[in-house]
Amino acid sequence: MNRERIENFLSNKSNYQESKDVADYLENDMTALDDLDIFEHIAEAELIRTTDLEKRKLLHQIIQPQRAAIRILQWGSAAAAILLVGWFTYYWMNKKVDQAPTYQIVQLSNDTEYSKVYYFPDSSYVQLAPGASVSYRTDYSNRRVIDQGAGKAIYAVRKDAMHPFRVWMDGIETKALGTVFSVEQKENDELLIALLEGKIVVEDLARNKMGQVFLKPGETVRVNTRAYEYILSAVKAIDRNVLWDRKRIESKNIATYGRVEWSNTAVDFVKMDNSELFGIIEQMYGVTIMVKDNQILQGNFTGSLYRGDDIEVLMKNFCQLNGCQFTLKNNVIELKDTAEGGFMKK
Repeated sequence: MNRERIENFLSNKSNYQESKDVADYLENDMTALDDLDIFEHIAEAELIRTTDLEKRKLLHQIIQPQRAAIRILQWGSAAAAILLVGWFTYYWMNKKVDQAPTYQIVQLSNDTEYSKVYYFPDSSYVQLAPGASVSYRTDYSNRRVIDQGAGKAIYAVRKDAMHPFRVWMDGIETKALGTVFSVEQKENDELLIALLEGKIVVEDLARNKMGQVFLKPGETVRVNTRAYEYILSAVKAIDRNVLWDRKRIESKNIATYGRVEWSNTAVDFVKMDNSELFGIIEQMYGVTIMVKDNQILQGNFTGSLYRGDDIEVLMKNFCQLNGCQFTLKNNVIELKDTAEGGFMKK
């Protein structure tokens, strides 16, 4: 069917039979809706969330409301045009059922006992904690949307002003341009989102329940995903001496994969898994460690951490033993085992 007949149909220039023919055609060939440019300025992800009422308002900007003395044939055409919106909504909401999807789902799950790094097609990457999982579609480059299924994930995002990076989890969206942030599933239907570097905005997917929450580096937001209530707060500075004594006491009751001995002045590690070592360093120094290469996470460490050690000296010694390099910025440490630079520059 040619474009002119469809345009006449939308402009109420068709008679009853012509309107019926166009309606039947579109109903029998749902893919023909792809050729219509009524909604071309709306991105697919936004279109899916657009309500029927909003779509009708948009359609009425094209088709002027009929006068009270509308002829019966014009009424038929207008009704068919409104019906088109219903078909259009049904088509998009059931797209996966009505036609074969043009994409596949890529699932990433960390079933190991240590953190693991996965890369996305644009070289952004995610560090998944044990038990965490995420997925994305193979048309990632056009939408950059990550569905986080479980656990804690730390994202290091390549900047792309035209395609914001978004993480969806439990009805909450975290949107960023180029930054480092974490999303963690907590108990009692809560999410804990922390911004480590750059800027992010957090809101519900429905766009009408909690508004937009903008975070600054060092801030966290705890969201109740049932009530859409949230608490925004800054990360509190830690007292290393108090934390050191607490960890020393806790270590007597906690089993570890390697051997750990705490004293008032030092903690000695014997074949401690690197991922577990990094967890201790993060707690003691209030930093986040991002590892670009899984072989670093899979190694182990034998050595000592002294109570007064400077974090940069500590990481320099670690990298000398493990053949890696590091950068430190805004309490985010990025480790890599190549000479290429990472996202964060000193």
